[in-house]
Amino acid sequence: MASIDAMLDASREVGPLLCCITHRVLVIPIGSGTADRWQAPHSACSSGPAFQCLTSGYQPLCRARFWLSVPEPTAAAVTERACLHESLSQTRARMRQVCGTRGLEVCHA
Repeated sequence: MASIDAMLDASREVGPLLCCITHRVLVIPIGSGTADRWQAPHSACSSGPAFQCLTSGYQPLCRARFWLSVPEPTAAAVTERACLHESLSQTRARMRQVCGTRGLEVCHA
């Protein structure tokens, strides 16, 4: 969500987001032809019209999913893949910097 917030703050076009509470992921529709070129270590990309959660190991069924619509005027049909990739990379880099700070504790609940 931090990457999506950054994109919205920069007035980048963001499409609808499918939130899966079961797997704690966002499924973000992007332009076709991206899956073979994505290769980003911080996310997964699959081709096809099925909106599925990509997790490793045992996969329970998605029981709690809902669509979020981005507010106008920044709403788009799909999220632009290059902007999403850049935003994810920048967010990941910031998180790594923070995690490298001495004395920092992070709790995941």
